[in-house]
Amino acid sequence: MNAAVQKNPVRKLLIQLVTGAIVGGATVGLFMTYVGDPFADLKDKSTVIAMAAGVSYVVIGLGVAFGLVAPRAGATYLNVEDADELREQKGMLAASAIACVLLGAFLLILCFAESIGRDLALTLAAMSLVGIAVSGWIVAKRQDELTKQVGLEASTLTLQIVMSLFGCWAALVVLGYASWITPLAFIASLTLLQLFAIFVVIAKRGMLMPR
Repeated sequence: MNAAVQKNPVRKLLIQLVTGAIVGGATVGLFMTYVGDPFADLKDKSTVIAMAAGVSYVVIGLGVAFGLVAPRAGATYLNVEDADELREQKGMLAASAIACVLLGAFLLILCFAESIGRDLALTLAAMSLVGIAVSGWIVAKRQDELTKQVGLEASTLTLQIVMSLFGCWAALVVLGYASWITPLAFIASLTLLQLFAIFVVIAKRGMLMPR
């Protein structure tokens, strides 16, 4: 990345957001076309939501993992000051990347459960959940106070959104004005709301701008 872009954080932010949106959107579209359509029921809205969320989490996790393997390249698209910061936070970021990939894999396993078989899907899903729990524990042990505070605020905001959104939805269902969503759509929605909450908290704290 040239010096002009580095000196203009707004421009760098726009490049990161646009590039991320293009890469993410293209990856989700290609995955659904060449993997999802042949092996999953894309007529089911729950499956589509879960697949989009799953692929998004896998892409995020792999993006962070690549940045750790190649810190100089990672510093150009990850919101860090330089490659040295990536090296310093390698332990925590590696665990976070693994958790993201496993969470995405968990959702995708559920999407393809009928194709791979329920018994195998159950085993893989259980392994993914165990891996997510272990990775999350490692992240909690290695994160600094700022990261911990951001996580707490994002979790609180996620809970508030979930209570407001799904609380209203549940009331409508009970009163007969709406139908409830499937468990797959529910868990996928939770993961997407978590991403949204993290984005909001980071932006609110002024940490969204590239350094």
